[in-house]
Amino acid sequence: MLPRGGFRFQCLSARAGAYLTVHQPSGPASGRGFTLRRPGSTVRSRMIEATGLTKRYGDFTAVRDLSFTVRAGEVMGLVGPNGAGKTTTLRCITGIIPATLGTTRIGGLDLKADPVGAKRQLAFIPDEPRLFDHLTVWQHLNFVARLYGVVDYERRAEPILAELEMSDKKQLLPGELS
Repeated sequence: MLPRGGFRFQCLSARAGAYLTVHQPSGPASGRGFTLRRPGSTVRSRMIEATGLTKRYGDFTAVRDLSFTVRAGEVMGLVGPNGAGKTTTLRCITGIIPATLGTTRIGGLDLKADPVGAKRQLAFIPDEPRLFDHLTVWQHLNFVARLYGVVDYERRAEPILAELEMSDKKQLLPGELS
């Protein structure tokens, strides 16, 4: 059971089938950070690394001194009640909002020092994606690719659309999708 206000990281290694759950014992406003380590893990590249991540809104601390690493081949999820700091953590590590303190590295790149390069290393799908009603699926891909400087997005997007069974939906508007 989670302490009130705390949240849990769940990390699954696709390669080894290992599973790890760690929780922040004292909730978002107080407590210490923790580091995820997979027992018996081999050395693999660190894809997401947060160290001392803290986000404050005035006097309220939403996330305090959070540290974790997600290595290549692992899938991590944040589980916890509303207000525990899950969305704030995701927004900080993806660069949507700046952390108050701490360091985030994506694919080895420091998010503060090289924000565009770091963001090129990840894909983030928010729980409520913000779509422009007047842009088609393909225009959204083009728009985001241009924001992040992805020059070969057509080559990269086609196989993903095919895998998601959306190739025939490229010219649809968000309101036309189910």
